[in-house]
Amino acid sequence: MKPRIDASQTRALSSWEEGLYLASEKSLEAGAFSSLYLKDIVNAVHAYGETMAITKGTVCFHAQESCYVHAPFICYMYVQKPVHYFGKHIHHIFVMGALNNHDHRKMLALISAFTMARNSSPPLNASSKARTWLINHMDTYLK
Repeated sequence: MKPRIDASQTRALSSWEEGLYLASEKSLEAGAFSSLYLKDIVNAVHAYGETMAITKGTVCFHAQESCYVHAPFICYMYVQKPVHYFGKHIHHIFVMGALNNHDHRKMLALISAFTMARNSSPPLNASSKARTWLINHMDTYLK
């Protein structure tokens, strides 16, 4: 399984919902998932809230296995001015979708490893460097 990986950045967002939609825009347009998956994610956020925040500055939006995911994907967005999410200031937004629970866990492991690497290497804040890091480490975490 090799997920589609998209990366982008923006100056500021008005809400975490805007971040969810903007971060995932390219993968949605490419057909990796349908817009109904984003509704599943919003419902999951309302149900589980801040548990999607990996660290105080990073959030990973995802939902349970869904028929609305057509291909695995990871989207990343760097936000220069943090967006507020359950009392946290978020600079790094991930949106991910997998076809099964096994791949879901593997993709979460890749994102967690990126978060640890980002904390020790601030230059990973640039979206192009983040995408390159994710692609270069994909084989290690997604076996």
